[in-house]
Amino acid sequence: MRNGIESVLEELGTAYRRLKGRGAAGSALIKLGEIHNILRYTEVSDHVAQKWRQFARETPISDEMRDEAVADATKMLSQLKRILSTGTRFEPEELILVITLRLELEILHEFLVERGVAADFAPDSADEEIVRVAPHPESAATFRASVSTTKRNWGVSRRSKWIKNFAS
Repeated sequence: MRNGIESVLEELGTAYRRLKGRGAAGSALIKLGEIHNILRYTEVSDHVAQKWRQFARETPISDEMRDEAVADATKMLSQLKRILSTGTRFEPEELILVITLRLELEILHEFLVERGVAADFAPDSADEEIVRVAPHPESAATFRASVSTTKRNWGVSRRSKWIKNFAS
């Protein structure tokens, strides 16, 4: 019988293969990054860790796949900035999307860098806008609640240097 983390890793591995098969390179590599992130920060049995570390480290990343992932990341950053540029008052769903996009960008970037693959995008390029919105009186409570909801939605905790700045 599998434990919860092993099941999550299996689901992420399956999602990676499915997304890669559909040509969704950016989303597929985010799933590999999530595997890497969980293994880096969560206690996992040696057998499970060895299996999934090997999967995350040895899965080939072609130049074409990398280029598609970087293009996807650039679009994600644009979307994130566009959402934040609309003001200071947001619906919870908008902030959950902003937080999720930012976390996925960080996970993808860290994974590519760790694999020695050029990650030609800067996840922190939208942080100035996030820092402007997060403490604003019109959005602060919604932002904090959205951070909590995002963490809960992800289930097994993914670690983020970035999110620590906004955790309450």
